[in-house]
Amino acid sequence: MSLENPTPPSGTSGITNTYVVDPQFARRFTAGWVGLAGVFVVLSAPRLYRSIRSGRAWQGLGIYEKFGGYEPLSEKREEKTPKPPSRTDRTIGILHALVRGPTLYSVPKTQINMGEVLIIIVYYAILLLCLLLQANLRINSNRGGFMALAQLPAVFLFGTKNNPLSFLLGRGYEKLNVIHRWSGGQASFLKTSKPQYGMAAYGTLCALTLLSLRPVRQKLYQFFFITHVMNAILESCDTSMTLVHIPDVTGGWIAGQHVQLRVFFGHRIYESHSFTIINAPPAITNLPTISNGGTHYGGITLAARVAGDWTRDLNTLAQNGEKGRQQVVVLLDGPYGGSSLDFGEYEAVLLISGGSGVTVSLGILDDLLGRIVRLGRPNRERTKRIDVVWCIRSFGAILWFAPMFMALGKAAEDSSVDLSFKFYVTCLCDPEAIPPIPNCTVSISKPTISESLQPLLTHAASTAGGTQNAVAKIGPMTAASVGGIGLHTELFAL
Repeated sequence: MSLENPTPPSGTSGITNTYVVDPQFARRFTAGWVGLAGVFVVLSAPRLYRSIRSGRAWQGLGIYEKFGGYEPLSEKREEKTPKPPSRTDRTIGILHALVRGPTLYSVPKTQINMGEVLIIIVYYAILLLCLLLQANLRINSNRGGFMALAQLPAVFLFGTKNNPLSFLLGRGYEKLNVIHRWSGGQASFLKTSKPQYGMAAYGTLCALTLLSLRPVRQKLYQFFFITHVMNAILESCDTSMTLVHIPDVTGGWIAGQHVQLRVFFGHRIYESHSFTIINAPPAITNLPTISNGGTHYGGITLAARVAGDWTRDLNTLAQNGEKGRQQVVVLLDGPYGGSSLDFGEYEAVLLISGGSGVTVSLGILDDLLGRIVRLGRPNRERTKRIDVVWCIRSFGAILWFAPMFMALGKAAEDSSVDLSFKFYVTCLCDPEAIPPIPNCTVSISKPTISESLQPLLTHAASTAGGTQNAVAKIGPMTAASVGGIGLHTELFAL
C-alpha cells in the first residue's frame, strides 16, 4: 500500500493531506534557516576573500608532520610598507561598529550575548510558525514529527567541529554550536513517505555495520594511527604547568586554534583533552626551536596547567624524567576553532588574558610578529602597536612562558611594531625573580579592561580575551570614529 496519498480514516478529515502539507512546512523551515545562514555567509564574503588572498583560509584544515628532520630557519625578509586602510575598509569598519556593538552585551548569568539571543529568537520564530500554521496538533501530531526531523541538518551542521559553514563564516565550531545546543530536535533530509525514511535509516545502519567489520577496522585504524600518533616531549615548568612539545609538526594550523590531545601513559590512554597551540608554524614563528639532547625540532607546543587528576599525573610524569623532561607517545586530533579575525588588518591590537588563557594570546602574538618581523609584512599587515595584558595569581606563573615572552620581545625591539607587556599579579605573595622581558611592567593589582582599551582608541583596536561588555560599552560612535573595532573571545560553554 502506498503512503504517498493515504486515505484518512472516517471522521479524521483533519489529517487528510498530512503527508502532503506537513512536509511543505518542513521544507519552508529548512529554507528559512538556510536562507538566514546564507545572509551571514554573504556578509562574511569580504573576510573570506581577504583570507583566501593571504593564504590563511586554507590553514587549519589538518596538521601535518614533516619527516625530513630539522629545517634551518629562513632569513628575515625585507619589510614592506603597511597597507593603509582604504575608504571601503573604513566604511565596512564603521558599519560593523554601528551594527555589532550593541549585540556584544552578555546576558546576565548566561554565556551568550545579545547577538546570539537574536539569532535564537529568529530561529525559533521560523520553527514555531512552520509548526503551528494550518496544523491542529491535538488531532494530528505528524507536524511535530516532521519539524523534529527537519532540524537534523542544523543539529549536525552546527555540532560538527570542522564543517563547511565554519569555513565560510570564518568562525570556529565553539562559536557556532550555540545553534546546535538550542535546536534540540532531530531531523532528516526531507522525503514524503515513511518507507523512504525507513530505508534511509536502514542504509545508515548497514553502513555502520560494514565499517565496523574487523578487516575494515584494522585497515582504517592503522591509517588513523599512522597519521595521528607521534612522539612528544613533556617538559615540567614547575608543579603547576607542563609544556607538551610535539616535534616535526610543521604546519596545518593558524594562531589561536586548539587540538584534542591524548597521551598514552598509565591507565589514562582513553582520555582526550583540548589545548591551545601557543606558537605559530615554523615558517612564521619567532620562538626558538625545541631542543632535546642536542637535537633540534620544529613543531607545536601545548601548555597543560595542573587543574585536575589528568594534568597532575601528566606533570608528575614529566618531573620523573631526566631534567624534568619525558618522552611519550601522543595522539593529535585537529586543529579546531581559531579566531575569525586577521589581526594583521588592525593598526593596534590588545591581547587580554587570565591564567593559562595566555596560551591564545601567545599564539596570536607569535603569528602576528612572525608575519611582520620574519616575513616582512607579506600582505602589508597594518599593525603598529601590540599591548599584551596578562592577569595571574602569582609571580611564579611568569616563569612558565618567560623564554617565549623574552624571544618575542627581542624580536620586536628593532622592528616597526611597538610591543609592550603588562602583567598584573593578584596574589600578595613573595615575588620570585622576574625575567628581563623587554618593555615589561608588573603590577600587584587587577587590570581594568576599559582603561587598557583607551590608549588604543587612537587606532583601530582588536581585543582577545577579557569581556565583551567592555568593548560594547565603548559605544558605536566612538568605535566608528576609529574605523571599527574587532573582537575575538575564547569561551567554551557546556
